[in-house]
Amino acid sequence: MRAGCCCKWTVLAVALIACPSPRSSAADPPPASNPSDPIWNLNSYLHGTAAEVRDQLNREAEHFLWKKNALQQDVQALRAEAAAAEAAAINAARATPAYKQTAAEFAAADKELQQARLGDDPQRRLAASSRRNTLKLKLEQMEKTAIASDARLAAARKSLARAEKDLAEITASFDKVQQWRNHLLDAMCSTFRMPAPVRVGSAGFLGAVTPHVIGNGEVLVDYDAPDLSTAREMQDREGVVHMSVAMQRVRILLVGMQDTHFKDGQEVRLDQTFVVEDVKNLGDFGKVFVARRKPSDEDHLMAVITPLREAPDASTRPAGRKTGSTPVFAE
Repeated sequence: MRAGCCCKWTVLAVALIACPSPRSSAADPPPASNPSDPIWNLNSYLHGTAAEVRDQLNREAEHFLWKKNALQQDVQALRAEAAAAEAAAINAARATPAYKQTAAEFAAADKELQQARLGDDPQRRLAASSRRNTLKLKLEQMEKTAIASDARLAAARKSLARAEKDLAEITASFDKVQQWRNHLLDAMCSTFRMPAPVRVGSAGFLGAVTPHVIGNGEVLVDYDAPDLSTAREMQDREGVVHMSVAMQRVRILLVGMQDTHFKDGQEVRLDQTFVVEDVKNLGDFGKVFVARRKPSDEDHLMAVITPLREAPDASTRPAGRKTGSTPVFAE
């Protein structure tokens, strides 16, 4: 596709009615290099500072994650307990006179079979093998009986089965909540994308792009910029608005990059703020916009809310829901 042409695309986006660094125009000045702690107004249930938005967005996912982690530890401990109980039951069976007598008979039968295999009498080999197998099965049955009748092992296995069932249910709940959470995160990243028309001063995320490494810290990408003035077919679903917009493809030269992190033709996600500093002609590549990384409030927000905490900490606390604007979200 040629740079500058348009295509229709359905995007995810969260409408920021009150945002710390509003971008009503693509020519607005770039965001501050040192992110502050602004108040975000994303929708009716995501509102406040980055930490407050994190608590609102992640509360349910972290709740299930922490329960999942605890149950995984319980399951691991119960499996070890069941294994220990089983080993104890087997050892107890092996300590009985009946088992010891059968084990001695088995050892003698095994020795007889080894000697029979050295001779030329097939009937002797057959009889020795049959007796050995019969005694082996008898020993195994003694151990199985001991396992089946052991009260400690039965209790451990019952507790293990219950914990594994709980873990499966919690994992399913976590996966469902995590799917919606990822949907919201994708929508936020789409919201923060650099909008069309791209010009000097434009700022925003670039999302998924396929890089062409120029060298010396320069990477060339084709970027589809959403033209929000063309937004249509907007549908609000649970604080998420689905919409269709026209996209304008432009070519952007990223400078000051660690180009060793990129491989030609291998798609990467650049969910970080870039600011357009210049426009120039790049030989066979034609007109390109020159952009550089610039830390922003949006970067800080995503860095705070994206990771899930693996366990509760002192900062974990209930966060009240505050009303706000409706976010534009995702399909």
